[in-house]
Amino acid sequence: CEQTDVLINGAIWAFAIYWANKSTYSPWQPLMLAFLVFFVRMNYKLMPLMPRPSTDDRTEIRAADTKRLGRAFGVVGGLFGMMTVIVASLPSMLMSLGLPVPLWLMGSLYEYSVGVAGLLGAMVGASFLK
Repeated sequence: CEQTDVLINGAIWAFAIYWANKSTYSPWQPLMLAFLVFFVRMNYKLMPLMPRPSTDDRTEIRAADTKRLGRAFGVVGGLFGMMTVIVASLPSMLMSLGLPVPLWLMGSLYEYSVGVAGLLGAMVGASFLK
């Protein structure tokens, strides 16, 4: 993991969170745009590890590109989904244990908190994993 990668992805994450917080529309629009940016950055990060074949065979090139895109989406999308599910199930788990639910997991902040946590997972995946 390179320090510049972490700094760039952290800046993208912070800007998306700020934009989602200030947006008069759904907070998911800026979060999904940032998810797309993380996906593209992850794809380019995987280019040296999974290069295109040097042959002119189109099916071989297409297969290599599909494999790289699938791996990039699996890392970024998988961590996004995992963090989203963890935070989304947190209120019910806390209530079943008889613990108080934090304010940021109630009402209108719930959707925003779930999106922020999911984007944090995508950022961690794009920054630290290959």
